[in-house]
Amino acid sequence: MANTKDDEDGKRFEFRTGVGPLLEGWRGHKRDGDPGSVLPPWVRLAINVNIRNGEFSSRGGQSRYTSSPLAGCIKFLYDYHCTPQHRLYMVSTGCSGISASVGFSVIHFDYEQDPAFQRAIYYDGATAVPVLGVFDSRLWLGVDTFLKEIVFIQVPYGTENLAVSGDSQERTLKSFTGFTVSALKAFDAKFFIGLDAGAGTSKFVVFDGVSFQDDLTGTQIPTGFGLYRDWIIAGYASAVGKISYRPAGAAGTAWTDVAAAGCGQAGKGVSYKDKYYIANGSTQVFQLDNTTLTSSTTIASAVITDLEVANGFLYAFYTNTGNARIARYDGTSWTAIHKDLTAQDATITACKKGIWYRGDLYASVTKGGGEGFYRSPGTSTTGTWTIVDPAPLGGTNNIRQFIALRGRA
Repeated sequence: MANTKDDEDGKRFEFRTGVGPLLEGWRGHKRDGDPGSVLPPWVRLAINVNIRNGEFSSRGGQSRYTSSPLAGCIKFLYDYHCTPQHRLYMVSTGCSGISASVGFSVIHFDYEQDPAFQRAIYYDGATAVPVLGVFDSRLWLGVDTFLKEIVFIQVPYGTENLAVSGDSQERTLKSFTGFTVSALKAFDAKFFIGLDAGAGTSKFVVFDGVSFQDDLTGTQIPTGFGLYRDWIIAGYASAVGKISYRPAGAAGTAWTDVAAAGCGQAGKGVSYKDKYYIANGSTQVFQLDNTTLTSSTTIASAVITDLEVANGFLYAFYTNTGNARIARYDGTSWTAIHKDLTAQDATITACKKGIWYRGDLYASVTKGGGEGFYRSPGTSTTGTWTIVDPAPLGGTNNIRQFIALRGRA
């Protein structure tokens, strides 16, 4: 216990419990005194110890208090989450339970929340497919002409976001009049925004957290962005027959075109083993090796719609005449039918989007005319996949994009 006294000059100071040389009994120390004048054998600071009869002994927690299991009783346990939330976000056509075709919604999935699938935002008036992006550890959404920051509220366990907040949980940051937001990507400490105003009149805008600046104007409609080495890659429609890249630190007209007949970007573009791979809804997966763009593989009659890198491999998600399949590439050779989901379940007729999330590979599929959502048994991606929810999106809503985010939202 501290005891406040006056010193010889009439100033106030504290005596605190302590000891001098261990066998000389109790002493105090002046908090505002000169530490250099404390005698060497005196204790200056003792942490996590007890002093009994002039000797130090360990406090509880350092040594066992009792060996009897009945001598103590646990009073309280608390589940402390030391990591931020890790959710899988997706854009869906319509909104589960409301409409299968009107507008678009944002849904998040996390098997530690209840329900695991939660409708978060519903834009019943949206006409273009919204796009998600991550910048500054926050989740952003481009919907029609607007760029919005999503700010989800924390809802009670067992309750959906939509049920508490209504159909909107975001703040609008910018409206790009005359343009539709079509692509988002963080790169070079900036947020790249692809804006669609038609062929030859579209543009890229960058946001540095403070202001917006035009980057490339009068270009083709951007369909997606990706990252490769220290470049950002822009994809366009397949009919354009090219992609573009821009190195870090550059601006404006520093974009360079790389042409290849039939190349565009419909799903994610991903970097794998120092090459950039593109799925564009055709029978081919294209690859960019430095500045050379070629076909990596062709799967006859396939519609390849998405790519994902997971557990050391590149996966391609595609549909082949009513069969939902996943191809795999190890950097040397492709296995066209790595996993056949239709062979596992004949009601699955298409495989569209995929993502690696919490140690499993996930895929959105068409199942019995509706929507299905499956995951692999960990890294054993040829094993039996499990349906995550028999009807996670009402059975009819179409997943348009996946994005996994560990952060505040």
